[in-house]
Amino acid sequence: MVSDEKLFLIKRNLQEILSEEILTEKPKNEKIKIYWGTAPTGRIHVAYYVPLLKIRDFLIAGCDVKILLADIHAMLDNLKSKFEVVGFRTQYYENCIKAMLANIGVDSENSSFGKIIFIKGSDFQTSSKYVMDLYKLSSITTERDGKKVSNPLLSSLIYPLMQALDEEYLDVDAQ
Repeated sequence: MVSDEKLFLIKRNLQEILSEEILTEKPKNEKIKIYWGTAPTGRIHVAYYVPLLKIRDFLIAGCDVKILLADIHAMLDNLKSKFEVVGFRTQYYENCIKAMLANIGVDSENSSFGKIIFIKGSDFQTSSKYVMDLYKLSSITTERDGKKVSNPLLSSLIYPLMQALDEEYLDVDAQ
C-alpha cells in the first residue's frame, strides 16, 4: 500500500487518473512503475519542464520511471523527423532532458528515490514479438478508433497502436 504522502505526490497536478487501484493496491515492497514518452520531432523548449517536474514528483514518491525516446513514433508522425536525423535528434533529446532534470534537482544517473531509465523505442519496437503484436492489434482496430481525422496517413494509424503496446512492453503500471 502506498503511503498518503507518496500518493499525494503521485496524484498532484494530474488531470486524470484512470485506475487509482493501480496505485493503492500495489504491495508496499513493490515500486510503482511509470513511463513518459516523447517523440523527438523538434527542439526541446521550456514547456518540457512541465512533465519533468511531474517525473520528479514520481521519483520522490519512490516510483521507477522509464522515459521513452520514441524515435520510431517520430518518423511515423507525419515525417516530422526524417530517418537520417532521428538518431541524432534522439540523443539530443536524451542529453537535454538529463540536463533539465539536473536543473530541477534530479540526478538521472543516481536518483536516491526511484530509478530513472532512458529507453529508445527502436530498442524494442523492432523485435519480431512486438511487430507481431502490432499486427494482431491492427487486425482488431478500426480506422475510426485509430485516428479521428479525414484522410490520415497510414503511419498516423499505426502510431496509437504502438502507444498502446509500449506500456505493456516497457513493463510499467501507468503512463
